Amino acid sequence: MSKLKLKWTTLLAIMIMAGMISCSSTGGTGGGFTVTISSSSTNVTATSSITLTASATGGTLASVQFLKNGAAIGAPVTAAPFQTQVDLSSADNGSLSFTATATDTTGKTDTSDAVTVTVNIPVDNTPPTVSLATSAATVSDAGSITLTATASDDVGVARVEFFKNGTFIGQAFAAPFSFQAFLTQSDNGSLSFTAKAFDAAGNSSESSPVGVTVNISVATLLRPSKSGSIAISGNNNYIVQVNPENDNVSIFRSAVENGTRVVTKTVDVPVGVEPSSVVIHPDDKTAFVAVRGEAKVVKIADISTATAAITATAAVGSEPTGIALSPSGKLLAVAEFGESRISLVDTTTMAVISSVEIRNPRALAITNDGDNDDTDEKLIVTEFYGEVIPGTVEGQDNTRKGVVRSYALTTLAPQQKTEFLPLAVPDFVPNETSPNQLYAIEISPDNSKFMVVATAASPFSKAKFNENIFQLLLIGDVTTGAAISRINISAAIKNQVAEGKLFMADIVDLGLVGNNVIYFAARGADAFQRAELSGDSQSITLGAG
Repeated sequence: MSKLKLKWTTLLAIMIMAGMISCSSTGGTGGGFTVTISSSSTNVTATSSITLTASATGGTLASVQFLKNGAAIGAPVTAAPFQTQVDLSSADNGSLSFTATATDTTGKTDTSDAVTVTVNIPVDNTPPTVSLATSAATVSDAGSITLTATASDDVGVARVEFFKNGTFIGQAFAAPFSFQAFLTQSDNGSLSFTAKAFDAAGNSSESSPVGVTVNISVATLLRPSKSGSIAISGNNNYIVQVNPENDNVSIFRSAVENGTRVVTKTVDVPVGVEPSSVVIHPDDKTAFVAVRGEAKVVKIADISTATAAITATAAVGSEPTGIALSPSGKLLAVAEFGESRISLVDTTTMAVISSVEIRNPRALAITNDGDNDDTDEKLIVTEFYGEVIPGTVEGQDNTRKGVVRSYALTTLAPQQKTEFLPLAVPDFVPNETSPNQLYAIEISPDNSKFMVVATAASPFSKAKFNENIFQLLLIGDVTTGAAISRINISAAIKNQVAEGKLFMADIVDLGLVGNNVIYFAARGADAFQRAELSGDSQSITLGAG
């Protein structure tokens, strides 16, 4: 018998015809599992998106990877409906091939036949037209002006960006294309505003510049200053936050984009061991930071840039825990907790110009009547630990009172001493509790009230975190120094919150919106609580308004 010499390709063909090997046009793993792909459109003539959908027979889909001309489109889709959106523009003009590679719940795989999409989108090379108008040509008071752009395009305007002296300040994505530009004394001089319009194809054009003359005579803080770990500039464009664990401060830029405020970190500035408090000067360019671990205050310039840096340092007393600025920004008050003293620092020279003794000051705030004259302002300071009431036995539930002291700002002459006595605590195990640990203070924008958050203790009873420790809101009269109310925040939570209540332990700060809406920050709960103060300042209502 003669020998046959067969090529492998011939042998393979014979085996296929004999049924020894099966083949599939989908390249699957067999078992009848087949995937197909469909497109919401196969002929695209305008910039838009199509929806690709995968379906299967002979198995249950577990994941689908969609591909465009053989390249993966994003991550695999792992949940029904097994779809993906594909954006198409004139850059895609021509014939596109879409496929889907799928895996079923048993591990079988298959790749679909291709679906072809023809794209014929006219190329847009025509830029939009844009003009700009401002609500004022001259500005003499700090505040906002409105920038309004009129833009049009043969296809459509995608967005309009706004610039001040060539620097981007905000954008709008829908008509009317407008932006609020906040101006302060730091803007004094001639400003040039422009608008730049973009269409979906990326074409752009810029408006003619519009000039605005700014002559704001005095830079003044817009509301009473308070000590705190976060400060916001008067123009709302910058935020500075102390980071005690990292020994630095973080500076953020804040801008409104299409009606939404967007916050972006610009730089971290090392300041020293354990920064504790920060304020921002009315020029909106300078920040001051108390550095508790090094008994100093640092001055940071150019917070509006990524090159913000320390330019001066003031040595102060031990453990500065809080700082606040006078309305003019010329004076900085410092609470020196470890030194039992408050000091005034000249912000120009960074020299301590006067001091006065006070027992363990923690937080402070300065009134603001809206002008640049600091001589008629008042400095209000909390003594952190409650003062023992004469004639009582230490360790009882009613032996301490919270103390807040007021001083003439520029002279530090003592004025009022406000005392917050122990209060009854119905519905709890102890009968009374004593104000103690006065953490933070804020003055209402109308300068009528000061508000203090404090932790109260009832040490005589058996220790139990939700029965003998209470969070309080203490309210006093700025003018007379009279105590107005002592509100038990813990009791309000117990009585007003039905489910999902947090104890709000260790409330260390508060913020006011207007004169009566309060936000409490609880370090122990990692939470904020909103409350509305009653008209008589005797109670609070928790929750959203």
